[in-house]
Amino acid sequence: QMSLCSYKHSPTICSAVSQRQLACVSEAADAYNGVWVVDHIDPLVRFEMQGEKIKAADPVLIRHVETCVYLSACKNSKFKNDFGSEFEVYCYNHSTKNKSQNLALEHQGRLTADVPTKFQEENNVFFFQTADDQQ
Repeated sequence: QMSLCSYKHSPTICSAVSQRQLACVSEAADAYNGVWVVDHIDPLVRFEMQGEKIKAADPVLIRHVETCVYLSACKNSKFKNDFGSEFEVYCYNHSTKNKSQNLALEHQGRLTADVPTKFQEENNVFFFQTADDQQ
């Protein structure tokens, strides 16, 4: 059985092209390296949507539990293999660069430290696709 895994980033364990945290499909049953959480794309409702059903083709974020880093793919990180040219998949939080005013919102009591406030960029957005209905 194959599973999606990721390992903590280090100088010797990293993705080949981008040098980010490695993500790979592995046959080894390494329990905790293969645990992922699917998060809502909107940080304002991300906490409330935990545990809810996901519709096919809805945009989602896939977060590695051990490192809390999102799965990512980048159009600029391509490599060639036996199957042709492919995008590299790795783990990295591509979040927006704007300031989110966390301290001011916490002081006003409208936010707590465990609620994410930054949006993730399109590199972190994935979709679960299902097969078309045969008629």
